[in-house]
Amino acid sequence: MKRFFALFKRDMLVGSKNYFFIIVMLTPILLGLLVRFVIPEETSTQVQVLIAMDEQIKEERSDLLHLYDGANQLDSKSAIQEAMKKDVNSYGIVFTKDNESIHAEVIFQGYESQKQRNLVLQSVEMMLNSDQVMQVDGVKTTELGQYSKTTIPFNLQLVPIFIVMEPALLGLFLIATMIFSEKEEKTILAYGVSPGKITEFLLSKVLFMFLLGVLGTFVIMALTVGIGTSFLKVVGILVFANLFGASLGLLISSFFDSISKAMIWVVVASMVLSFPLVAFMIPTFAPAWLKIMPTYPMLYSINEAIFPSGNSTIIGSSILILAVSGLLLFILSVVSYKKTLVRG
Repeated sequence: MKRFFALFKRDMLVGSKNYFFIIVMLTPILLGLLVRFVIPEETSTQVQVLIAMDEQIKEERSDLLHLYDGANQLDSKSAIQEAMKKDVNSYGIVFTKDNESIHAEVIFQGYESQKQRNLVLQSVEMMLNSDQVMQVDGVKTTELGQYSKTTIPFNLQLVPIFIVMEPALLGLFLIATMIFSEKEEKTILAYGVSPGKITEFLLSKVLFMFLLGVLGTFVIMALTVGIGTSFLKVVGILVFANLFGASLGLLISSFFDSISKAMIWVVVASMVLSFPLVAFMIPTFAPAWLKIMPTYPMLYSINEAIFPSGNSTIIGSSILILAVSGLLLFILSVVSYKKTLVRG
């Protein structure tokens, strides 16, 4: 144990002098400031309007659709609800006629803020009442029901993404530069013939990456959502997230003798592991091949830890996936470095 802590102390000293260390430390500050002061709380996107009306209105007011140029006309309210489930950037309007009164029902997804809803309702009323087209007997609103009523501002939705990007993935580059620094100085080879174990040598670097990840996460959350019990939950996930990320960086670095040869593979690995970030921002895009990547459950579990929705089981399942994949990668790294020492 004393030998391990001596290694860890040395890694902290060496790692803190690495130029990538400066990037890793400055990045969470920059990301936190972007969320806090630059990225808006709300963004406007192209919204699809879905319309359904009963047969009587179609016959009597066929000009109604012209008020919603570009809207998609469907047959019923249920058809609108099914279409809305496939397109989160949509809302529906159902027109019905009772006696001589025309009723309009606006169906929202459920995530919209009150400000967004008011704008939609005002536009519906203005368009229906323009030029005395018709007088609507009130506008009813309902929700699709697949979203929580607690709306998360757009800028804060990016916090889980930044935590995965910076502490969990950016460390790949730092640990690679540390390993090649050790290779150039023949430290790994010297350690291989010493009483120390290669497992301790690599585990020390994994622990260093974990502490950097916790520090980066602390900075991001302190500048955005604040530090609370959610921080401890995120740290619990990062234990295994960093085991996965650091072990992957170690494994890739073990196959090359220079950082220039390894860096392209580190970049490719980071890009591939970043694909689930797209699915997180676009919920309708979630192919099966994305879900098998460890960063997919990692991202959603961190999101659940920060913004609880009642689906706490995803945290446990994510930790299990990250622990198994991280442990497997670490074991492969140990085996690979032992073979490297034999060849050396």
